Amino acid sequence: MFNKVVVIGLAIAFALSATAGFAQQVKKQAKEKKGPISAMKIVQGQVTWIGNGRIAIVYKKDAANKSEEEILLPFDKNVELEHLRQVSDISAGDIVSIIFEEISEERPDGSRLTRKAKKIGFIRKGVKIAVGEKEEKEEKERKESGEGVLKSE
Repeated sequence: MFNKVVVIGLAIAFALSATAGFAQQVKKQAKEKKGPISAMKIVQGQVTWIGNGRIAIVYKKDAANKSEEEILLPFDKNVELEHLRQVSDISAGDIVSIIFEEISEERPDGSRLTRKAKKIGFIRKGVKIAVGEKEEKEEKERKESGEGVLKSE
Protein backbone atom coordinates (compact mmCIF):
# COMPACT_ATOMS: atom_id res chain seq x y z
CA MET A 1 0.00 0.00 0.00
CA PHE A 2 2.78 2.38 1.00
CA ASN A 3 4.67 1.55 -2.23
CA LYS A 4 1.63 2.38 -4.37
CA VAL A 5 1.26 5.81 -2.69
CA VAL A 6 4.94 6.59 -3.24
CA VAL A 7 4.83 5.49 -6.88
CA ILE A 8 1.67 7.54 -7.57
CA GLY A 9 3.18 10.59 -5.80
CA LEU A 10 6.38 10.33 -7.83
CA ALA A 11 4.38 9.98 -11.06
CA ILE A 12 2.35 13.10 -10.28
CA ALA A 13 5.48 15.08 -9.37
CA PHE A 14 7.16 14.00 -12.62
CA ALA A 15 4.09 14.94 -14.68
CA LEU A 16 3.86 18.40 -13.07
CA SER A 17 7.55 19.16 -13.59
CA ALA A 18 7.42 18.01 -17.23
CA THR A 19 4.34 20.18 -17.86
CA ALA A 20 5.97 23.25 -16.28
CA GLY A 21 9.11 22.75 -18.36
CA PHE A 22 7.06 22.40 -21.54
CA ALA A 23 5.10 25.59 -20.72
CA GLN A 24 8.34 27.53 -20.22
CA GLN A 25 9.65 26.25 -23.53
CA VAL A 26 6.47 27.34 -25.35
CA LYS A 27 6.70 30.85 -23.82
CA LYS A 28 10.32 31.13 -24.86
CA GLN A 29 9.51 30.12 -28.45
CA ALA A 30 6.63 32.61 -28.58
CA LYS A 31 8.96 35.44 -27.54
CA GLU A 32 11.52 34.44 -30.15
CA LYS A 33 8.96 34.26 -32.98
CA LYS A 34 7.33 37.61 -32.19
CA GLY A 35 7.08 39.50 -35.46
CA PRO A 36 5.07 42.41 -36.76
CA ILE A 37 1.41 42.52 -35.76
CA SER A 38 -0.95 43.84 -38.41
CA ALA A 39 -4.49 45.15 -37.86
CA MET A 40 -6.99 46.78 -40.19
CA LYS A 41 -8.77 49.81 -38.73
CA ILE A 42 -11.34 52.32 -39.95
CA VAL A 43 -11.66 56.02 -39.21
CA GLN A 44 -14.20 58.57 -40.39
CA GLY A 45 -13.96 62.33 -40.28
CA GLN A 46 -13.43 65.67 -41.97
CA VAL A 47 -10.46 66.20 -44.28
CA THR A 48 -8.22 69.00 -43.06
CA TRP A 49 -5.39 68.55 -45.56
CA ILE A 50 -4.51 66.34 -48.52
CA GLY A 51 -1.38 66.28 -50.63
CA ASN A 52 1.95 64.59 -51.31
CA GLY A 53 0.53 61.10 -50.78
CA ARG A 54 -0.90 61.91 -47.34
CA ILE A 55 -4.33 62.77 -45.98
CA ALA A 56 -5.13 64.35 -42.61
CA ILE A 57 -8.57 64.06 -41.06
CA VAL A 58 -10.16 65.21 -37.82
CA TYR A 59 -12.01 62.20 -36.46
CA LYS A 60 -13.04 63.39 -33.02
CA LYS A 61 -14.11 66.81 -31.71
CA ASP A 62 -14.71 67.76 -28.10
CA ALA A 63 -16.73 70.97 -27.96
CA ALA A 64 -16.45 71.25 -24.17
CA ASN A 65 -12.63 71.31 -24.21
CA LYS A 66 -12.43 72.83 -27.70
CA SER A 67 -10.08 70.06 -28.76
CA GLU A 68 -9.80 67.85 -31.81
CA GLU A 69 -8.08 64.58 -32.57
CA GLU A 70 -6.48 64.34 -35.99
CA ILE A 71 -4.68 61.55 -37.84
CA LEU A 72 -2.28 61.79 -40.79
CA LEU A 73 -2.26 58.73 -43.04
CA PRO A 74 0.04 58.07 -45.99
CA PHE A 75 -1.37 56.47 -49.14
CA ASP A 76 0.07 55.42 -52.47
CA LYS A 77 -1.23 55.90 -56.01
CA ASN A 78 -2.87 52.46 -55.94
CA VAL A 79 -5.15 53.26 -52.98
CA GLU A 80 -8.66 51.91 -53.50
CA LEU A 81 -11.28 54.66 -53.94
CA GLU A 82 -14.98 54.36 -53.17
CA HIS A 83 -17.46 56.88 -54.65
CA LEU A 84 -14.52 58.78 -56.20
CA ARG A 85 -12.80 58.75 -59.56
CA GLN A 86 -9.47 60.13 -58.39
CA VAL A 87 -7.79 61.34 -55.22
CA SER A 88 -7.73 64.91 -56.51
CA ASP A 89 -11.55 64.98 -56.17
CA ILE A 90 -11.09 65.17 -52.38
CA SER A 91 -10.70 68.61 -50.82
CA ALA A 92 -10.45 70.07 -47.32
CA GLY A 93 -13.78 69.97 -45.52
CA ASP A 94 -15.03 66.77 -47.20
CA ILE A 95 -16.22 63.89 -45.02
CA VAL A 96 -14.47 60.57 -45.76
CA SER A 97 -13.97 57.15 -44.25
CA ILE A 98 -10.56 55.52 -44.45
CA ILE A 99 -9.65 51.89 -43.95
CA PHE A 100 -5.99 51.68 -43.00
CA GLU A 101 -3.48 49.05 -41.98
CA GLU A 102 -1.64 49.52 -38.70
CA ILE A 103 1.55 47.49 -38.25
CA SER A 104 3.16 47.27 -34.84
CA GLU A 105 6.57 45.68 -34.50
CA GLU A 106 8.96 45.30 -31.61
CA ARG A 107 12.55 46.31 -32.19
CA PRO A 108 15.59 46.36 -29.93
CA ASP A 109 15.44 50.18 -29.86
CA GLY A 110 11.70 50.21 -29.03
CA SER A 111 8.41 49.53 -30.70
CA ARG A 112 7.47 50.99 -34.07
CA LEU A 113 3.99 51.74 -35.37
CA THR A 114 3.34 52.34 -39.08
CA ARG A 115 0.05 53.14 -40.80
CA LYS A 116 -1.01 53.17 -44.44
CA ALA A 117 -4.40 53.95 -46.00
CA LYS A 118 -5.77 51.08 -48.07
CA LYS A 119 -9.22 52.42 -49.01
CA ILE A 120 -10.65 55.94 -49.04
CA GLY A 121 -14.42 56.23 -49.18
CA PHE A 122 -16.12 59.51 -49.99
CA ILE A 123 -19.18 60.23 -47.82
CA ARG A 124 -20.15 63.83 -48.64
CA LYS A 125 -18.83 67.20 -49.72
CA GLY A 126 -17.86 69.63 -47.01
CA VAL A 127 -19.72 72.87 -46.40
CA LYS A 128 -17.85 75.78 -47.92
CA ILE A 129 -17.92 78.95 -45.80
CA ALA A 130 -17.02 82.29 -47.38
CA VAL A 131 -14.30 84.28 -45.64
CA GLY A 132 -16.68 86.98 -44.32
CA GLU A 133 -19.15 84.36 -43.05
CA LYS A 134 -16.38 82.50 -41.23
CA GLU A 135 -15.31 85.62 -39.33
CA GLU A 136 -18.93 86.43 -38.43
CA LYS A 137 -19.48 82.86 -37.21
CA GLU A 138 -16.33 82.99 -35.01
CA GLU A 139 -17.38 86.36 -33.56
CA LYS A 140 -20.86 85.03 -32.78
CA GLU A 141 -19.38 81.94 -31.06
CA ARG A 142 -17.08 84.17 -28.98
CA LYS A 143 -20.01 86.31 -27.85
CA GLU A 144 -22.14 83.28 -26.97
CA SER A 145 -19.37 81.70 -24.90
CA GLY A 146 -18.57 84.99 -23.15
CA GLU A 147 -14.95 84.80 -24.27
CA GLY A 148 -13.21 88.18 -24.40
CA VAL A 149 -16.18 90.00 -22.89
CA LEU A 150 -15.75 92.06 -19.73
CA LYS A 151 -18.63 91.80 -17.30
CA SER A 152 -19.40 94.40 -14.67
CA GLU A 153 -21.37 93.78 -11.54
